[in-house]
Amino acid sequence: MKSLTRKRQVKTCLKKYPAILCGLIFLLTGNLSTWAYESKNQPDSVFLDTTEDLVTDQQPKTVTGIVKDMSGEPLPEASIVEKGNTSNGVIADVDGRFTLTVPGNATLVVAYMGYATREIKLRKGGKTKLNILLREDSQQLSEVVVTALGIKKDTKKLGYAVSTINADEIVKAGATNIASAMYGKAPGIRITQTQGGSAGAVSINVRGLTSITGNNQPIIILDGVPIRNGGTGKSTDFAEFGNDGRIRSNGLVDINPEDIESISILKGASATALYGSEAANGAVVITSKRAKTGKVSVDFTAQVMANLPAYLPEVQNLYGPGTYNINYSDYEKQTGGFYQRTFNGQTYKSLRSTTQSFGPRYDGSDVLYWDGMVRPYVAQTDNPWNELFRTGWTQNYTLAISHGTETASNRFSYTYTDEIPNALVGSFKKHNFKLTGSYKLFKPLTLEYSINYIIQNVKNRPQTSLSLYGSFSNAFSTFLDIPYLKSTYATSLGYKNTFAGGDATLTPDEAWAYDPSYLTGVRDMLWNMYHQTSEETENRLMGMIRPTWQITNWLSLRAQVATDITDAKQTLKKETERPNSLYDPSGSFQAINRRYDIIYGDVMLNFNYNIGRFDIAATAGWTGRYENMHNISVATNGGLSTENWFDLNASRYTASSSLQRMELLKTGYMGTLSLGWDNYLFLELTGRQERSSTLKDQSFFYPSANMSFLFTDAFRMPR
Repeated sequence: MKSLTRKRQVKTCLKKYPAILCGLIFLLTGNLSTWAYESKNQPDSVFLDTTEDLVTDQQPKTVTGIVKDMSGEPLPEASIVEKGNTSNGVIADVDGRFTLTVPGNATLVVAYMGYATREIKLRKGGKTKLNILLREDSQQLSEVVVTALGIKKDTKKLGYAVSTINADEIVKAGATNIASAMYGKAPGIRITQTQGGSAGAVSINVRGLTSITGNNQPIIILDGVPIRNGGTGKSTDFAEFGNDGRIRSNGLVDINPEDIESISILKGASATALYGSEAANGAVVITSKRAKTGKVSVDFTAQVMANLPAYLPEVQNLYGPGTYNINYSDYEKQTGGFYQRTFNGQTYKSLRSTTQSFGPRYDGSDVLYWDGMVRPYVAQTDNPWNELFRTGWTQNYTLAISHGTETASNRFSYTYTDEIPNALVGSFKKHNFKLTGSYKLFKPLTLEYSINYIIQNVKNRPQTSLSLYGSFSNAFSTFLDIPYLKSTYATSLGYKNTFAGGDATLTPDEAWAYDPSYLTGVRDMLWNMYHQTSEETENRLMGMIRPTWQITNWLSLRAQVATDITDAKQTLKKETERPNSLYDPSGSFQAINRRYDIIYGDVMLNFNYNIGRFDIAATAGWTGRYENMHNISVATNGGLSTENWFDLNASRYTASSSLQRMELLKTGYMGTLSLGWDNYLFLELTGRQERSSTLKDQSFFYPSANMSFLFTDAFRMPR
């Protein structure tokens, strides 16, 4: 009866007076604890801006508002989604504000990392301004997350920022690589994907721009082991744009999203100090799925996706190609911007060769087109960029089998990915095999293991289109006929086409009447796509063995040995552009072998003991990491003496070769000391003494300290 009376007191006060005044009344009457608990557990309507009513009917209405925590601080990047229609949603800005158009009877789902998700049913009233408050999720405060060096800790004991992404959130994204699946799942993390679809590199930025070298990528930890995240050439270049103009990949995209149990993103210096210099940009800690105790489980997933360009440049279709009128000739001044051109002994009204679109307005009059024909002066298309892109298709299939008992568990998975941007241009195929498991050799000794084998076959990695729009030197107008250009950029003899008065050609009848400047830029891009072939085969093996000896209930010894080996072979073939009978030989052939090895090991002694209300945990250990990279390349020199014979023997001059090598050894001693008092006050100290082979006898010391204090537990306040 007493509890019921207090609830009525709170509800009655809230109906008559503002919330702040009610809180003051309960403070003066000595019932602050009653107010703190009862007001916090009132229905959701208490936390809405009651001075503004909500929508009235099912007609679409625009809802605006702000999302805050219970202290009134805005929650940037909170998600607001229409329930039942996940495609209709927005992310709050840095001030927690949002605008969303929904049906008048919709329910809004408001979510933010670390806070309880709320559902708000729009009600009658006419106005649509909301003030939404979210409570911290008490359940998340008792969750266990994986931190540095694979150490599991309660989130409430952490004095630094950690964002966790679970398997369900990753799989729901339907992405073909893990980094793309992380997009929008963790606050403060910036995900950027290059062009190239599944084979394109992905950049993760955790702590802003921290290096003048251009490499701001966090260290990637898979099942407690650092893995390669760069390419197999320069380890510091995550995107690795090659000399052939094709978009490279990085090691992170090799990880299969279907095999991931959880991802912990360590943001602060205290969170990453145990990894030393390699974690200067943060750390992404990935934990793989493992079998659960029970019956045999078989899972199968399949997905097919269409790949479309997200954005295309907007092009006006009122004016054609031409230059500023201050550069007009007398003829252009008289005709309003048209250019006088002579072709095959006849004079035509035509257009000046330019990449600018300051020509005359489209009027339908006859002009000499660059193909040598007279065409009406009208836009050939609303947007020529639409003609350059085709729809790509990606299919992804995963089969996983798992079984666990009290003494052993194993999970095996196979994932096949097939992406076809264009069957005539290129393809990307990947086979991903993964086995994870553990086995209790005897009561105090457990052996964990993991092996991941990846095979990739890539034909013609996508090329960057930066040359077309980077400096606007190859910009083109709506007067460019892309389909015709695609059919004539190469001659019937298989050489790169030209225009009258340009390069000498064996097929002068096929040459264009003139070059409108932007023509050669698009022609060269098409030639590179269809007449330059790149074929790659990459094999990658990541394996780990980790024995753990539980010496006593409060003392354990753990060791692990791991490797990450990548072997890649690539051939580059460039066809002959101009006939050898008229010009010096062109074309080339190149073969590249790359190998990147990582060997990693560590030993850790873990101590964890409770003395009444006092907790103490400590870790001491050693880590070592050896990296070795070889890059061998041989290529023809001076063109192909025999047209389109792709062999070193076709080299005009002595074939060239190059060798790149890199070796690196890093070792470190590290330790942690964690103290806890009465389950609400926690202090953690860490230190790492690191030595690197690149600095000879020099070493670095990385210390950190952090503290966590839980007010609710300290003052026994209900959550």
